Amino acid sequence: MIPPPPHPSDLDCLQEFIGTFSQLHLPMLQKLALVGLPNKLETVYHLAALRVASFHVSVVTFQMDAPLSKVDAKDIELLLTVVEEVSVCG
Repeated sequence: MIPPPPHPSDLDCLQEFIGTFSQLHLPMLQKLALVGLPNKLETVYHLAALRVASFHVSVVTFQMDAPLSKVDAKDIELLLTVVEEVSVCG
């Protein structure tokens, strides 16, 4: 499980979060499950981390307790530039 991205004001933690992905070697990882309601800022952080990763994740799934009506597709569509599928399970 990947920890949630840090608060946007904490740039050192953000760089460490993104750097974690550049150091991981997970050639078999194809699906990444994230817990919680996706928002645009966190999506940008996840996108940056996936871009520097040495592995290719083809599917990102958000698992959340909130109703699907709370998800704005525009908040997660950026992920489709680096993955083939994004799903939301509520």
